[in-house]
Amino acid sequence: MSWNDYFEKIKNRPVRALLLNALKEVSNEMPKTAIELGSGPGVDTLHLLNYGWTVTAVEKESEGIKILKNNLTADQSSRLSVIESEFEKLTSLPTASLIYAALSLPFCKSEAFPEFWKVIEASFAKECVFAANFFGPEDEWVKNGHCTGHSESQIREMLKSFPIFKISEDKGMGKTAIGPDKFWHVYHIIAKR
Repeated sequence: MSWNDYFEKIKNRPVRALLLNALKEVSNEMPKTAIELGSGPGVDTLHLLNYGWTVTAVEKESEGIKILKNNLTADQSSRLSVIESEFEKLTSLPTASLIYAALSLPFCKSEAFPEFWKVIEASFAKECVFAANFFGPEDEWVKNGHCTGHSESQIREMLKSFPIFKISEDKGMGKTAIGPDKFWHVYHIIAKR
């Protein structure tokens, strides 16, 4: 599977429920500044831009960035910053009220994740919402060494500065976007401070 094949398959998908649920936690007083980690073809970034957000989209694949930019108005372009980089190479991010990472964090190499997490932590505004998916240790891609996994206790420790913490967990066989079915173990996190 190539990332380009994946982007082509998902570029017309609906906005993810994780983002829609995270936006319900954003108060009117919070600045509308967001970071999407692993923006792909930009479906969710575009949704944020449509609702007046200023967004920093982080994506390592130039094809995903190209698809996103091809769908923007001039106004949306003026509120979008793009960082084309692997997570492992990031040394800083802007401060944001919403940090969003749907099914992307597990693709950071496990040995680099602790330093990458420090970069993410430094981007948290005093008041912010963090919404992300983490793969659990039973996920097939974690077990075969293709992705980084975290236990629920590890995730809670990383987000201990957030007094509001919502977590749900999915386990079971399910489809992938363009490959065979796999065993999924996914945590869906929304945290707010």
